[in-house]
Amino acid sequence: MLRGVIRGLPHDSAAEVIESGVCLTGGGTYMPGLKEMIAAENSLDVRVATDPLRAVINGAGQMLAVGAETGLWRI
Repeated sequence: MLRGVIRGLPHDSAAEVIESGVCLTGGGTYMPGLKEMIAAENSLDVRVATDPLRAVINGAGQMLAVGAETGLWRI
């Protein structure tokens, strides 16, 4: 399934995923063997986020902070 998603990406994005690998987030990262299975079936480097349950909200918070500092979202 992941292989099909990568094939559907624009060439630049697909190349970046193939070179850099993927980072798993969310509760599914705690499923035993998931990381290894994805890596083996797709020949990709697979990492788990430092705090997978909060990774998305932490990233959104960082984006908001940068947006506020740079004036990206001026009202």
